[in-house]
Amino acid sequence: MISRRTVVCLGSSQLICWGVTYYLVGVFGESIAEELGWGRDLIYGGFALGLLVMGLVSPATGRLIDRHGGRNVMAAGSALNAIGCTVLGLCHSHATYVFAWLCLGLGMRMTLYDAAFATLARIGGPHARRPISQITLFGGLASTAFWPIGQFLSEHMGWRHALFIYAGFALLTLPLHLAIPRHRHEEPVQPQAPEYPPLSGASTVSLKLVGGVYAAGVAVQIKPQTATSIPTGVPKTGWMAEVMGKAAAHNIVAAVKGEEPRAVPFADIKPLCIMDAGSQGMIIVLERVFRPRRYEIMIPGPWSHWAKLVFEKYYLMRIKHGLVYLP
Repeated sequence: MISRRTVVCLGSSQLICWGVTYYLVGVFGESIAEELGWGRDLIYGGFALGLLVMGLVSPATGRLIDRHGGRNVMAAGSALNAIGCTVLGLCHSHATYVFAWLCLGLGMRMTLYDAAFATLARIGGPHARRPISQITLFGGLASTAFWPIGQFLSEHMGWRHALFIYAGFALLTLPLHLAIPRHRHEEPVQPQAPEYPPLSGASTVSLKLVGGVYAAGVAVQIKPQTATSIPTGVPKTGWMAEVMGKAAAHNIVAAVKGEEPRAVPFADIKPLCIMDAGSQGMIIVLERVFRPRRYEIMIPGPWSHWAKLVFEKYYLMRIKHGLVYLP
């Protein structure tokens, strides 16, 4: 299980990490461009570079978290976020600006949602769903909290000093990440079922002695007669399913007795269908499922409703008294 303390620590770190990294360029981008005389392409291109780095290092980050846990990986990400903010606050050249976003790209991948989710999944396994939803709420508040904070700092201290304070915020997440448990979730070991030798050629008597269990599943689906733009099928149950169920039961007995199984082609089943519609309906009797057929009998009228009631009483009586040999 994942403790509430872990959820609070990771949620708080998501609130801070999203605020000081992902939303950074939205708050300080214009101020940086104005002071350094750079175009917006370069300013926001640095952020795009950071996102590219995030994507490139995602597989390696996931493997590190799975192998060593999120504690150390996310702590290293906190340090990288702090370095990125500090370098960005000191930059005067294009190279320094690019280096800062390389650090921030690595830091974001090691501290934001993907890393946090993988960490929780490693700790809690199937119990991580609720904590993941909870820390997502924290991260969603990052823009609401840090956009006004960044604007206030930039107006009263300048964007460079604001970024140094952002670096301090990033370092505050270091103890939060170091509070993540080290352990990995382990599923309880299930006792293995004893293995029994196969009962090939077993007789009915031996099956009664050792207990033989069979299961027969019946699924009937009629394919459309013409091609359709979307693959479709028409499920069909009732009489056809019963015929196939009887064939399955017959083949189970044949397997026990060592006899040959019997095949029942679906197309050769003789459908008997009562389509009920209140006091009206139709009785359908066909020679076989698909054409060509020698006969097709369709009888509309109110008696189809009566026939369905008779069939219902008949089948219930047959099941109740175990008269399965009747048609």
